[in-house]
Parts: sequence; structure tokens; C-alpha cells
Amino acid sequence: MSESEPTMTPYQAEKIFGKDKMQRIYEAKSMFGDMKQKMEETVHEEVGYSWTQDADEISVRIPLPPGTKAKQLAVEITRSHISAGLKGQTPTLSGAPYKPVKADGSTWSVNDGCLNITLSKVNPTTSATDFWARVLA
Repeated sequence: MSESEPTMTPYQAEKIFGKDKMQRIYEAKSMFGDMKQKMEETVHEEVGYSWTQDADEISVRIPLPPGTKAKQLAVEITRSHISAGLKGQTPTLSGAPYKPVKADGSTWSVNDGCLNITLSKVNPTTSATDFWARVLA
């Protein structure tokens, strides 16, 4: 908060807005925090991959056959399309993302026998309704 922005104590806010309204604000903040934590902790299982999310990113994990190297993979990430899988085979993940992603901020790597993709959200999550329902549209 900058020095030029006025601040008020909870007591002052309660005097101005009323006790009932302030209680509803506190309850809404608490509820959003609980929902946000549950969404971040939830691992979503899809056919061939799993995924999680936080406010800024979607993390996708695709199991690979033993010994698979990065050069054996075909991964494409653009603002409006994601494709990932083994070269020469039908991609495990392919289609438009549920919401746009930042291609420049998205990465992928091979670790522990999995293809790990991190998709950077164009619009970070700011409310419970901003969380992604799925990876692909």
C-alpha cells in the first residue's frame, strides 16, 4: 500500500459500513480462501495425465514410457493451442486451453518418468470463479 492511500482500522470500517456488512466481507474472504486452497491442493485426474493449479499457473503431468528422453517428445504451447506427447504418435494432450496461456511464460521438462508442463495463465486467478475447470476447452 502506498503512503498516499488512506487506511482504516477494522473498528473504523465497522463504524462506516456497519457491523453486518463487515461480517459478510470477512465471511466471504474466509470462504474464498478456503475454496482457493482446496482448488490448489486438488489433483485432477484425466485420461493420460493429471493436473493442478494455483493462482498463476497450471501444472500438467503426463506419465511417459520408461527411458523416454526429451528429444522423443513433441510439445507445442501457444496462447490458443497445446499439444504434447511422443513424436509420431497421437498426442496425449491436444487442443485449445480452457483459457488463454502465456506461451513465453510456459515451460516443459522431463523428470521422474513424466513430462511436466507448466502453463502460465494470461489472467491470474483472483476469485473462485477464475479457477480453471479443466485443462482443455
